[in-house]
Order: sequence, then C-alpha cells, then structure tokens
Amino acid sequence: GFAGASAHGLVRPRLNSRGEAEARAEAQALSPSRTLSRTTQAQAQAASMESSEAPTRSGGCLCGGVAYVGRGVPGVQECHCSLCNRWCGGPFNAVLFPAGVEITKDDTLSWYASSAWAQRGFCTTCGSDLFWKSGDAMAAALGTLDDYSDLPGPMKQHIFWDQK
Repeated sequence: GFAGASAHGLVRPRLNSRGEAEARAEAQALSPSRTLSRTTQAQAQAASMESSEAPTRSGGCLCGGVAYVGRGVPGVQECHCSLCNRWCGGPFNAVLFPAGVEITKDDTLSWYASSAWAQRGFCTTCGSDLFWKSGDAMAAALGTLDDYSDLPGPMKQHIFWDQK
C-alpha cells in the first residue's frame, strides 16, 4: 500500500522492515563515496571543486523533455536490488558523476519517493527512467547518456547481486 502524497507532492510507499532495510542499504551503496571504485573520495572532492573544468557528458529522456549534464569522469555500476528491478524492469545501470549532475531541462521531470531515503526521477511524457537520488547523491541511468560508447566495459561493479 501507499502512505499517500507527502508535503512535497511525492508519493511515499509503505515499506515492510525488509523493504526499509533494503532501501537504506541501497542509499548507502549508491552514495558516491562507496561506488566510485576508481576514484578516491579525495579525488571526487577535488573534482567537485573544479566542476567547471571537469569533463562533461550530456543526456536526457526519449522525448527531449528532460536533459542533464554530468560532470567528472563517470563511474558505472549495476544495482540488482528489488526496488531497482521493479523500477526499470531489471538491474539499474547507474552512472555516477563525481562532480555532480545538473538538470538543464525539467519540463516533464517528476520524482517518485521509492523509499524514505531515495527518490527516482522519470519523464511524465515518454516514461524514461532517468535518475536515482538520495540526499546529495544522484545517479543517472546509463542508457540516457547521449553517448556512452567509450565507457569501460564489461560492467565491473554490481550491488545487491545476491538479490538477483
């Protein structure tokens, strides 16, 4: 069941204790300090301070109603938690930018509070799954990048693998 809309207009689902623990673990696992295996926390902080000089990548939804720019050398991971599987029909291929994500167009962007700790952003027109965020941490869906052909593969970082 759902608890209804919050003060911010976000729908918050009621979670059982397993769902709450999973959502909390997901928020911790997707935080930049835990996910960027090739980038240390100090490097990520330095990249944030130099975000105007950091390399950028653009992306957006299928219809063009939502667009964003990610800053810094992206880290890529795949989340297998049950919430991500339900959200996007399989593991969530997340791109994390150490210097942050700037949403440059949000005409059709909406946020869904999938747990008490995280929100998921999607386009209300075309239905594209775009973002996962918790606090200051935000990840973009890999397939929403305009070009991801040069990102390292195969996927090396998986979280919640045991929940497959």
